[in-house]
Amino acid sequence: MTPAAAGLIINRFPTRLPPPMPELQYIAYTSTASRPIVDADLRYLLADARHFNAGVDLTGILLFNGLAFFQYLEGTPKACAAVMARIRSSSLHHSIYELSCDAVDGRRFGDWRMGCTWVDDEARWLALHDPSLWTTRVDNPAPCEGLALLTGFWEASMGVP
Repeated sequence: MTPAAAGLIINRFPTRLPPPMPELQYIAYTSTASRPIVDADLRYLLADARHFNAGVDLTGILLFNGLAFFQYLEGTPKACAAVMARIRSSSLHHSIYELSCDAVDGRRFGDWRMGCTWVDDEARWLALHDPSLWTTRVDNPAPCEGLALLTGFWEASMGVP
């Protein structure tokens, strides 16, 4: 006897679909260098990251002040998860603190498989680390303040007026 003949109703279609995965997301995090980072370390890190990021279609930027890192990554959730797994296993840094992870409507740093710049502006560096600036408000569709600050800093460091 089939379930229908037995009077059982089979719902083949769920009444509520799970929310769709965002096409793109970003992750902003900070970490502390495990040891003094010399130019050769940074060059190797960037070459390795750029190669891996190209393979998973991830873009972003890395800021370094000699003691700590600030990184902004953007890509599919799968790409971001893969890169974060690599980051967490790296011996170059520790104390990884995720400031924000959210859906994003488009790439802000699409030309950079991993851009990098040195930060010597202590006030700006500290401002980027303020978790309250990385909160997206539901009533305001504009990018969060942290992203606006980061974009402005990056453009200034690249000589964009």
